[in-house]
Amino acid sequence: MSPERWNQLRSLYDLALDHAPAERLKVLSSQAGADTALVDEVLRMISLEAGAGDFLEESPAKKLRQQLTEPRPLFEPGETVAQRFNVIRLLGTGGMGEVYEAEDTDLGERVALKTLRVDRLADPKAHHRLRREALLARKITHPNVCRIFDILRHQRDSEGFSEEFAVLSMEFLSGLTLAEHLKQNGPFTPTAAEPVIRQILAALIAAHQVGVIHRDLKPSNIMLVEGRAVVTDFGLAISGAASASSPLTTLTHSGQLIGTPEYMAPEQIRNQPVTPQSDIYSLGVVIYEMLTGQRPTQGATGLEEVLNRVLEAPPSPRSINPAIPRRWETIILRCLDRDPLRRYPSASSLLTALDSTWHLPRFRPSRRAMLISATSVAAIGVGTRYWNRAPFLGAKLILATVENRTNDRELDNVGTMLEHQLSQSARLQIPNARRMDQLRQQLGLAKDARPSATNYREMALREGASGAVFTSLVANGSEYELHIRLEETANTPLRPARTWSKDFQAPTKKDLFARIDDAARWLRQQSGETISEISRFARPAEDTTTNSWEAWRLYADSKRVAASGDLPAACSLLVEATRLDPLFAMAWRDLADYQLRRSDYQAGYKSWDRALQALDSRQNTSIEALRIRATYYEDSAQPEKAEPLYRTLLGILPKDYPTKLYLGSVVMRQRRFAEARAIFEAALLGHPDKPALYSNLTPIYLFLRDFSAAKRGVIKLREAGLSLFANYAALQVAVAENSTSEVEAAANLLAKTPDASWRIRGPLVLASFLAMQQKWQQVQTILEEALRQAHREAATNWQDTLPIWLLYLNVRSRSASAVALRREWAELSKSEGQRNLSAFMDHALVGHLLGCPFNANIPKAWPDLPDFRLAKRQLDLLISPDSKTLNSLIEAVQIASPSSARKATNFAKVVCVHQKWPQTEMRQLHEAGLPNYWLYDELSLPSGLRLN
Repeated sequence: MSPERWNQLRSLYDLALDHAPAERLKVLSSQAGADTALVDEVLRMISLEAGAGDFLEESPAKKLRQQLTEPRPLFEPGETVAQRFNVIRLLGTGGMGEVYEAEDTDLGERVALKTLRVDRLADPKAHHRLRREALLARKITHPNVCRIFDILRHQRDSEGFSEEFAVLSMEFLSGLTLAEHLKQNGPFTPTAAEPVIRQILAALIAAHQVGVIHRDLKPSNIMLVEGRAVVTDFGLAISGAASASSPLTTLTHSGQLIGTPEYMAPEQIRNQPVTPQSDIYSLGVVIYEMLTGQRPTQGATGLEEVLNRVLEAPPSPRSINPAIPRRWETIILRCLDRDPLRRYPSASSLLTALDSTWHLPRFRPSRRAMLISATSVAAIGVGTRYWNRAPFLGAKLILATVENRTNDRELDNVGTMLEHQLSQSARLQIPNARRMDQLRQQLGLAKDARPSATNYREMALREGASGAVFTSLVANGSEYELHIRLEETANTPLRPARTWSKDFQAPTKKDLFARIDDAARWLRQQSGETISEISRFARPAEDTTTNSWEAWRLYADSKRVAASGDLPAACSLLVEATRLDPLFAMAWRDLADYQLRRSDYQAGYKSWDRALQALDSRQNTSIEALRIRATYYEDSAQPEKAEPLYRTLLGILPKDYPTKLYLGSVVMRQRRFAEARAIFEAALLGHPDKPALYSNLTPIYLFLRDFSAAKRGVIKLREAGLSLFANYAALQVAVAENSTSEVEAAANLLAKTPDASWRIRGPLVLASFLAMQQKWQQVQTILEEALRQAHREAATNWQDTLPIWLLYLNVRSRSASAVALRREWAELSKSEGQRNLSAFMDHALVGHLLGCPFNANIPKAWPDLPDFRLAKRQLDLLISPDSKTLNSLIEAVQIASPSSARKATNFAKVVCVHQKWPQTEMRQLHEAGLPNYWLYDELSLPSGLRLN
């Protein structure tokens, strides 16, 4: 803009301000004549001045007024927020909100809390912005984006009235903002700036990929935390893309400017549609300031600076700092082009331009599949020395089997201990034993063959792992040496791209625990974790596992034995492991799981008590403790208590597939089917390599009556080669659509599967389906064959329950002799072995049908837990079959999990028919039992009892 044009613009601006808003257009038109562009610019200047005074007016008088009228902080140190967080100190105050450092009393970790200022609490738009920040930031999972964990409600009583407002819990970042760093240290050198810029770009790429545009990228919204750049404050972000019909713009309906004009793209200032290129422009301003120490446009006032940016091209950064290479100048000026179409089309293309023009050491944060935890705190003090590192930055590692060169077989399990310690990381992914076996099979390796280094490198390539870890252990007298070699994956399995190695000395065998801790910390550091992150999510192996190598060997052996199906032997190994170390929480947890799977409820829940006591006695990691406690609540049928633990765990490990699976499961068990569907479908988007998730979605689709989605799931399962899951999902759909031919076809396919449990389950579903059609002779034939199959396969659960249901069918037969049935019942009742809860209830029901005396004493092994309390209500119905006990059972069914509700309802249906109760009560039962819900392992013969 020429000086003459600028002077003309300013004089018209002053003239317009002397007139009322309604008169301005007429006055300006009379003075400017046909120059409508000039009139438009003046009106835009006035709207900017009116709407963005907080940003543009920088007079000392205004600053003094702000200081004199600044409201008191919302919270004081020591105050409790949302009944969970203890406030430590106020970190900072912005135009709308306040940020505090606080301690999460549930997890014992530091977090940041963000809320509105006192003077903004009554502003509904401010609350909407805070909620939007949480929703949009949580869509982005990336190490260079500040993690938002949850949005909570806090109720505060003040001056005789109560008010409730939102509080965000987020990752606590301790360090300097980029703005503070520039103020303290001055401009960056190009070499020091490159890694910072790459990480900011990685954050923008992650945001744009999920449709989020930041709109307020600036140095004060970028934290530098010990070698890591983190983009914060998505309060002004928007989701979606602009269109002619619904542009994403910068002004509110009242004309107030949204954002910080000094870093805005020209289209934002002009209130034109905002696109990802708007963030690229803001990044260009940031880069310009990093390398020159000043923004690309200057002005005597904020308004003048903004107008200069809108109307004039930026000066060359080399005119301010001649040391800037010309290649950098080209990139910066393209970012700052006033026309969005001439900028880089995406953040990814800008990153490509950096790769092709900057010949500096590569810094690749995008290769980190890092999961930032709710309690990660980076060290204070950022210097440019941190930015020159070129670390490994791995996200997934393949662990080779440890080469144990000692004669001590207990130390064969050093590798499993190292794997466990690495699993404490919120970033690193280690493929489990099952996946490693699959990779071995893909390579054609024999089961007992020891893979070579080349084999492990090929596994890393197949798995998309960043590298492989090779470990060897040697003994020299009583001393031990642990050697770790980390190899970065290359594009060939013949050689690594780079190699790092380190030795760890242990004076004694017991000291090996500490050296494994050291090795795990070193590997995590090499993979890009900061020391502060590691310290937050790392505990000594002796605390998280055991202080006995023999106990660890027994635990590792129990895993292998249980995988083979021998649960009694696995329990024996774990009993011995817990005898050697009574505080071995993981061993107690597995022992409890195996005992409950064997229906040994009394011993199982005692073992759970010991596991929880051990958690309280040792300093286990937050991750491990959360997993163990959540598993307990799942095992004890308390999904409402497991859910918040899984949500917390997902906040720490946002990409962890099993946690998403467990969360969806516990939500579904609380009858929130639509929400469970959303969780599983979101997991599919994040893990497209896990099509088996469709097997979890099929019953949800059917309950929601979305048959087309269920059928698409079957197709997806078949396309993925998961024929077993596909056949069972097809069976579910066929039953829901009441198609006899398709049910029979799917059941027959399952009967031919190599998997023993499914060979029985498929025909049993067919039996239940035929029972609904009153085809009792066919049902009996199927069950008799299933029982023979169960004995051949040693399927103990079905060995327990199938004879009982065959007796049920004989009761329906008029030709059956009552004397013969009672004799058979008496023999069945004498059978040894502890029945599981389901078989026990089947036993009691058939005894009732036969008119045989039933011992109603509740087994002493039954704990006071939801499923067992529901079972007691069912037994009460057998003892006193009247309306009062039925209504009591219906009340319990209505709040039970879907599977428990269905089983209890089917149980009660038989009693109702047997007692010849009115149809109204049968209808009540039918509705309470979630009639549309599919229960995958239910032998539901009572469903054959017609309601008409």
